[in-house]
Amino acid sequence: MGLLVAATLVVMFAMLVVSLLRPPTRIAAFVGLYLVAYASVVLVAEVAATAGLLNPNVFLLLHFALAIAAWILWNRAGGPPLIWTSLCLPSAVSRRGVLKLLRSFPSLWVLGLGVALAYSAGAILILSVPPNNVDSLAYHLSRVGYWLQHNSFYPWPTPNPGQISFPLNAEVGVLWTVLFVGTDRLAGFVQWSAAGASMAAIAGLSRLLGASRAQAIFAALLWATLPEIVLQSTTPQNDLLTGAFFASGLYLLYLGLHSRHIGALLLSSLALGLALGTKFTVLFLLPGLAATIVILYFGDTRRRATLVVTWIGASLVAFLLVGAYVFALNVLLHHHPLGSPSLRSDLGGFSASRVQMMIVNVPRHLYQVLDTTGLPDLWAEPLHGLKVRLGSEVFPLLNASARALDKNSPEGHFDFHRRAPVHEDFAGLGPLSVLVLVPAVIYQAFVALTRKEPFRGGVILISLSMLLGVSFWRWSRPVDNRYFVVAATICAPLVAPIFRRRHRQGLLQWGIVGIALVVLGWTTTHNFSKPLLGARPIWEMDSIERQTINRRWMEPVLRAVDRLIPHNSSIGVITGKGGWHRPLFGRRFGRTVLPLFPAPAIVDLGWLEEQDIDFLLVDEDSGTYVSQALAALHTIWNSGPWYILHRGEADFNEWDARLRNLLLEVDRTSVLTLDESLAQGVGIGEFTPPPWGEDYPG
Repeated sequence: MGLLVAATLVVMFAMLVVSLLRPPTRIAAFVGLYLVAYASVVLVAEVAATAGLLNPNVFLLLHFALAIAAWILWNRAGGPPLIWTSLCLPSAVSRRGVLKLLRSFPSLWVLGLGVALAYSAGAILILSVPPNNVDSLAYHLSRVGYWLQHNSFYPWPTPNPGQISFPLNAEVGVLWTVLFVGTDRLAGFVQWSAAGASMAAIAGLSRLLGASRAQAIFAALLWATLPEIVLQSTTPQNDLLTGAFFASGLYLLYLGLHSRHIGALLLSSLALGLALGTKFTVLFLLPGLAATIVILYFGDTRRRATLVVTWIGASLVAFLLVGAYVFALNVLLHHHPLGSPSLRSDLGGFSASRVQMMIVNVPRHLYQVLDTTGLPDLWAEPLHGLKVRLGSEVFPLLNASARALDKNSPEGHFDFHRRAPVHEDFAGLGPLSVLVLVPAVIYQAFVALTRKEPFRGGVILISLSMLLGVSFWRWSRPVDNRYFVVAATICAPLVAPIFRRRHRQGLLQWGIVGIALVVLGWTTTHNFSKPLLGARPIWEMDSIERQTINRRWMEPVLRAVDRLIPHNSSIGVITGKGGWHRPLFGRRFGRTVLPLFPAPAIVDLGWLEEQDIDFLLVDEDSGTYVSQALAALHTIWNSGPWYILHRGEADFNEWDARLRNLLLEVDRTSVLTLDESLAQGVGIGEFTPPPWGEDYPG
């Protein structure tokens, strides 16, 4: 009920504000509604966190206050028509127009049906599968748990600096759902909805660049079939959301300058502020955006000068309101807007070594554009073999290292033999990136230069800025593909002209649609994190198996935590930087989790009592050795380097049922080890230590 009330207040506020701004097109109205709604959630969260009141009642009160304020302003403005009428489907699409479009472009409808089915399946997966992405469990969702625990965004001691120093707008959206639902079951819908907003922005930008309605829809739908887009749409990550904000901002900026519409420019500035508060990689887009603004300013000074200055001022205000919070916290705590020294070390400064790194990284990233992700293995393997042969010929000519297998090596972690799996952390943009997207970008760059079109050229400049920024940032890694989601989103409108009504191009259109649907279907059904088909589909796994599919060695740990540690207890955690803290809070965030950082060398009973910690979860790989604490603490569970310790008395009767249930729950042999005396105390006669080694499934 609380979620419904909160959503109603958010939509009411957004509708009134956007109606005051009177966007000139339906697409702008829809995108504006999305931006204002999300911005209101961020603003409310910032106010509540600053006051130390992160709870649903305060959120409802603040949302109500914003809605009342918007209603008062709307009335004082004379009650302009609400945008609801322009967004209603019957008013936007006539029955005759739909039938005409269906007869004229059947391939478009087939593509649209495929996208609708795939994203509907994605919505079901979000509701059915707990978040299981590595970064989500270590960083994105963990910080939500700590925010709820501390009632604040203020930093806490943690081995993972990303939890406290990275921009927070994506996780604020997740926090909003958790507050009103009690679990993170809806967390994936933050990015899932961002995919819809991105499609609207792509369609709008396509129209501004001269595409027809059918071409604009084609560009948006084709973008939605790219593997990394599909995969991220079901995760609580932030690349899709960043792309949605930035693409929306660019579309509304172009629309505002083109139509001299202040309302569109204000919405554009809001989008840019949201993007900056979502992911640091947006900073790599700013040089290209700045160059575009300069070109637009001097290209038509009389018409655009005032508008550009207005947009810049509004962008600064928007950044302060919905983007600067984490930057301010970083300055307060670390005296630098980008956070701790460990996070800043990769950014460094301008040097000859970084120029050399960029020279090596650019061909590596371009090589990854030759991507087979999403194709069935029967097709992907031989095509990838051709790619490897090409790489073995080209990289020596460029004097660029093609293989750097050690992730800690001076030249990064890169292997031109590697084929990206169907996984949200590693997947590329699929075969259509090299068959359609890259040729379209090259052609449109030529058109922009010859026709001197600043809008079209700006898209190219911003995308190039992203490529150079990521290449200059650090040595390439297998996970870098996801950073180009934003570039793919703003470049997607450039493919619109490929879709034409001419009869001789019908075969080409159906070919592109066919490849897109094959990639879309394979990506949806063979997602490594959420497999619908394969040797063991997701439906045959229980909740913990689904959650640990990306790190099987964590399954016994999470099972033990779930069974042995009560949901209202406090648990101290000693792990490394990548430790999964989210599952420790429990399904409904009932446990108190206290990361012990820096990790103490010795843990004793008195220290635990002083910290008011009931249980202690220790990963010995973090540097804290349990052997030093066994004399004072009770080890109730052990698996490899992981230990669960308890500061209470070792009452075997207390653990009897929990241990029995835990052993019955695990149907594989040699997964768990228990303290032998404790095992005997609860009546376990046979004790088999696990054969840790190469055969262990983790």
